Amino acid sequence: MKKICGALILLAGFGLAALADGLPDRQACQKAIASFVAEPLGPDSISQANTIVVFAKMSKVVTVEFSPESLPWLIDPLKADTKSRLLAAFVAGSVQSQLDNHVNKDDRYAGWLSLISVYNQLKAADVKVTVPSIEKMAALEKKGQLKQFLATASTPTTKH
Repeated sequence: MKKICGALILLAGFGLAALADGLPDRQACQKAIASFVAEPLGPDSISQANTIVVFAKMSKVVTVEFSPESLPWLIDPLKADTKSRLLAAFVAGSVQSQLDNHVNKDDRYAGWLSLISVYNQLKAADVKVTVPSIEKMAALEKKGQLKQFLATASTPTTKH
């Protein structure tokens, strides 16, 4: 549970700046997600992550859930900036799926797909970024087994 609290603190840090502008609307969030996932190290990536996190936190149309099992990489020794970007990517994937499908239900699979995509971009930019738990999930996805693995993993317990 301590790591989950740390995850929420990372998310809160991302979202504080965007709160001053109020709740982003659906279109602003979707635009931020597309830009952030395409270029997680881009010049506007922090602002985009802010928009995504604030929307996920404040909106009543999406739910993102966390658990130690759904975010095992939080215990890995990574820079806070890298963890924040990975967490924003996870949130972005789940939020985008919910908005696309008009369903307010956490989508861990979509969250992981987005996270893996962003992770691969971060890794390409810095070869020192290697996270075994994300590598494991990427390997499961490559074999077509990630969705089934997540379906049998324990249910997240912390809602954001």
